[in-house]
Amino acid sequence: MPCHAAINVSGVSDESANAAGSSATVTVAAEAGFSTEALHNDALFPVGEAVVISSPGYHEIVETKTPDGGGAPVVSTFQFIIRSPGRASTEDGVPTFTPYPVVNDAPSAFAGLEAQPSPRLRFRRTCRSRWRQSCATRRMARSPG
Repeated sequence: MPCHAAINVSGVSDESANAAGSSATVTVAAEAGFSTEALHNDALFPVGEAVVISSPGYHEIVETKTPDGGGAPVVSTFQFIIRSPGRASTEDGVPTFTPYPVVNDAPSAFAGLEAQPSPRLRFRRTCRSRWRQSCATRRMARSPG
C-alpha cells in the first residue's frame, strides 16, 4: 500500500521563513489504511483539520503514519519559521520582547544595604588581576638584571 505525504501547508514552504506578520495554514490529512498521529513542536496536532499558525518562531510539524496491517511507521517532517513583524529579517523567528514596567520601591526598602558586584564581575576582576600579575612576572623574568 503506497504512503503519500499528507502534510498540506499554504503560506510557507518547507524549511523556509515567511514574511513578517503572516501565517501558515496547516492540514495533516488522514489516509485510509494508516493510523496517523501529528505533532506541532512536540504537542499533539489535530489530524484532518486546517489550523492557522501565526505565532512568530520556529515551527515543526511531524507526522507519523503506521500501517493498520502492521509494518514500519513512516515519518515526515515539515519545518518553517514565522518572522515577527517587530523584528528585522536578521532575527528569524525570535518573538518580540516587551520589558516589564519599572516598579519604584520606597527608599526605606534599601536602607542599610550596600551594592555588591555580581559574581561574574568578581570573576572578571580576579582573572584580570591574575593576568596582570603573570604579565609582570614574565616581564621581570625577561629583563636583564
